[in-house]
Amino acid sequence: MVIPRVVVYCKSEANVEWLTDKMTAYDFTVSSLHSGQSRDERYQAVRPFLCGTTKVVICQEEESMDGSMSFSDFFKEMVICFDLPLSPKSYLEHIGLTGHFGMKGCCISLVAEHEMKDLESIEYFFSTRAVFVQRKGVAAP
Repeated sequence: MVIPRVVVYCKSEANVEWLTDKMTAYDFTVSSLHSGQSRDERYQAVRPFLCGTTKVVICQEEESMDGSMSFSDFFKEMVICFDLPLSPKSYLEHIGLTGHFGMKGCCISLVAEHEMKDLESIEYFFSTRAVFVQRKGVAAP
């Protein structure tokens, strides 16, 4: 399987750590960033992603950190919103540079039932409707 450069956004430090643990348990090499790390620790953690050593970085919402690092400035081929962003503006910032300079990009948002109101506000903000992909055994709304 070829893995593109992926940024995965989570709302909380706990979700970043949980997802990092799960992915490394399946032998994925990932970097992770969250508000519990110092600024220097975050820069050290992101270095392998920027150098191409790791293809996946799992990070906490930028608003939750001290503003020392923003992935909206970095090229990424795919964004996965593990948790829906805190606001439609954050959503736009997350997906902003996905596939630029004529390249294709992709954004996948994982939506739990309790996040449906957040999804509706994003849809309203962008005047669009989300496309749902049904997972086997899980009913789409």
